[in-house]
Amino acid sequence: MDKSLYSLILSDEVINKIDTLAYAMRTSRSNYINEVLAGHVSYITPSQRIKDILEEAKSFLEPEGRYAFVEMSSNSYMDIRSALKYRYRPTIRYCIEMTGQTQGPFCRLKAQVRTQSKDLIIYIERFFMIWQAVEDKLMSDKFESLELASYDNVCYTRSFFLKDMDYIMSESGIGEAIAAYIVTLDNAINAYMDNIGDDKKIDSDIYNIYMDYFNSSDLII
Repeated sequence: MDKSLYSLILSDEVINKIDTLAYAMRTSRSNYINEVLAGHVSYITPSQRIKDILEEAKSFLEPEGRYAFVEMSSNSYMDIRSALKYRYRPTIRYCIEMTGQTQGPFCRLKAQVRTQSKDLIIYIERFFMIWQAVEDKLMSDKFESLELASYDNVCYTRSFFLKDMDYIMSESGIGEAIAAYIVTLDNAINAYMDNIGDDKKIDSDIYNIYMDYFNSSDLII
């Protein structure tokens, strides 16, 4: 959405109220006014759509009962925590970043485990090697020539893309697609942790979990 500079004459009292509300919503005065006016004329701004998508993703994840949501200072991020099935129950963090782009990735997910355990670092790296191999195999036709994922410093970064027709999907549909991917990834990594040492079962479980997601989802991102 293009933006231009406009001059408005407003009372000091109104501006003071606007600034208070904008601060409470962690946004700027200009953005707050833009969102209010957009709502008044029934126009959904890109930033409002991003917020709605994240809220829809959260609404799909909350009934699972195993995720904790950390309040963020930006409406384009969501920070989700889940416990791994491993000894001292370390936390895996899923951070969603909405880019707002219509070309390239519209969203990125970072899955990261903070740990000093050398064994766990090796296990996590091994899991994401398997996971990425499964994705490369199943997603190559859908997103040909696109680099979907990378792994560095115990952090897996996955870029999500929408094709032209996918952009017209509802906020609910896109939010559900993001949530479905997170649930699938979380299920797979915990299945891996449950079966460390049994490579054949691990490979089979991860592939089957991903295939269930691939075959049952209305939107693959």
